[in-house]
Amino acid sequence: MERNNLRVMPLSGWISLAAIIGIAVLVGVVMRHWGEAHEEQQAEKERAATPVVDPEAGPEPTPEPEPEGPNVGELLEALAPSTDAEGRIQAIEAATDQRLLGEERQRVADAVVQAASPAAGPDVRMAALAAFAALGADGESAIAKLRAALEDPDERIRIAGLEAVAEIGPAAVDAMPSVLRSMEEESPDEVAAAALALGSLGRAAEDHVGLLESLLESDPEGPEPWAAARALARLGDPGEAILLDAIQEGDPWVRYYAASALLRKDPDPSVTQETAAEAADALVAELEVDSASPPE
Repeated sequence: MERNNLRVMPLSGWISLAAIIGIAVLVGVVMRHWGEAHEEQQAEKERAATPVVDPEAGPEPTPEPEPEGPNVGELLEALAPSTDAEGRIQAIEAATDQRLLGEERQRVADAVVQAASPAAGPDVRMAALAAFAALGADGESAIAKLRAALEDPDERIRIAGLEAVAEIGPAAVDAMPSVLRSMEEESPDEVAAAALALGSLGRAAEDHVGLLESLLESDPEGPEPWAAARALARLGDPGEAILLDAIQEGDPWVRYYAASALLRKDPDPSVTQETAAEAADALVAELEVDSASPPE
């Protein structure tokens, strides 16, 4: 009986074959997991890029367009003397919106200054004066119009001019002689406006703190003492020294006005909410005593 000669693989061969098969299986598993992870990553990116829509929410609001600035040519035309008073006043009010004027701001400011001329009429003139500070109208022509307003026979025009000076500040220092003249008027409203204007003029007004100090002690029920206190607070050290003394030694009205003005201006270590509250309490107590006293 003829025996078949079988070729037998050595043990080392079987081991190598098993290793190759194991590596192939491992690579297959790794590749499958990598593919699944890659697909999940791509799906996550797509979900993130897709906006979430709430089925109960309405449509997204359309953003409103930025407001367009006024047509400067039309604004200048409306400010012209040929326009009626109401139209000029509306144009002046539109002109005070500096954000919308851009490079044409100076031309519009010049037109508003011209609208402050006496020929424009009192209403247009007062509206123009009130717009000076907002437009930065503090040049030579504007100050000339201010000084003319401060010398006007109409008290309303003078007060409008004083209020403009108070807003413009030290740049209107050339108007100080007229401001001091208004301090001598009989109208409490004009005197109060003059006090605030004087307090805005900076160092040049420091020589006149005595006027404001005397005004601080005037009729407590009028507008002058409160205006004087605010003006003194704006003048820095000389004015503040007067107010600090008034808090300690003044009558209840003066103490209250002085404390309130300093507290309103800037935080001051010597003037706190408690200081103002004490001054207010003293004033209330004084008023209660006055109301309880029989009339003379």
